[in-house]
Amino acid sequence: MAELFTFLDTPDRFSWWMVEGLGGMGKSRLAMEFCTLAKAQGYYAGFYKLDNSVLPDNDKLLSGKLPILMVIDYAMSNMAKTIEVLSFIQDKVNTAATYGASAPKIRVLLLDRKFSKEWFSSVSYIKAYVYQPENHPTLQLSKDSEDIRWRIIEQVLNKEDESEEQLLLAKFSARKSEIMNALDNLDVEKRPLYAFFATEALIYDPKRDIKNWNVHSLLDFHLHRLKNRIWAKKQGYLDHEFWVVKLLALNTLARSLTKEEISDFLRANSDLSTSEQKVVKETYYSIAEYQLEDGAYTFYGLQPDILGRIFYFDSV
Repeated sequence: MAELFTFLDTPDRFSWWMVEGLGGMGKSRLAMEFCTLAKAQGYYAGFYKLDNSVLPDNDKLLSGKLPILMVIDYAMSNMAKTIEVLSFIQDKVNTAATYGASAPKIRVLLLDRKFSKEWFSSVSYIKAYVYQPENHPTLQLSKDSEDIRWRIIEQVLNKEDESEEQLLLAKFSARKSEIMNALDNLDVEKRPLYAFFATEALIYDPKRDIKNWNVHSLLDFHLHRLKNRIWAKKQGYLDHEFWVVKLLALNTLARSLTKEEISDFLRANSDLSTSEQKVVKETYYSIAEYQLEDGAYTFYGLQPDILGRIFYFDSV
């Protein structure tokens, strides 16, 4: 976090940087905390979806009234769009400097597992604005500490019913050494994501033998819980599970889908009646993550991406 704030506090009008780390290492979590702290310092901060409306329509970006911290997750998934965003901001800053116009202080933080050689060669003309501290062309997340993972476990427990919270905390604290050793054996990279999944598993199955955990069984358990304890309770799911699951798999692969794209897919690929398609869509809308912007819905696939990939291959 200290390195991120050094990046934020540099005097340059515009600067961008990259964060690399394995899936589940905590890139998104770190960026969310960073945004929260930046907001407290007066920044307009948050995640920018690459499929959002074009940047020239963004009033906050054009006004110059607030400093901006923009986070782009999965930056490599649409490299051309990411470069387009950086290029647009670079041009805006250069134009403002030329004509003495106001422009906000802008920081862009890119997140992904790995930035390829192709990426570095493609951004050569905007490298002048990349933040490059000595020996750190990217911020690479390393193995997390036990304290971070245990804090995540406590945060998950705190979301439970208040009457059970203290009882759960006491039970988990009594098994702390056993749980942390099991997590170390499960994932040598010590990724915080698995601390989250493990806690969820222990809450719903307290008798589970954590000594026999492995990554795949843990993810399978979480998927089973989603399907049978959450999705199955949604009206229409059990009657149309095949198409609801296929939509979620498609959405996970495509990252994002609009209502129109979902309707087009069902019309082109299913033999469902119009009324059945409506039930499938309404059921899907009730379980999928979405964003509403200017009256338009954008739906997103199963997250985090580690879980999404397992789900996709299992479904297909």
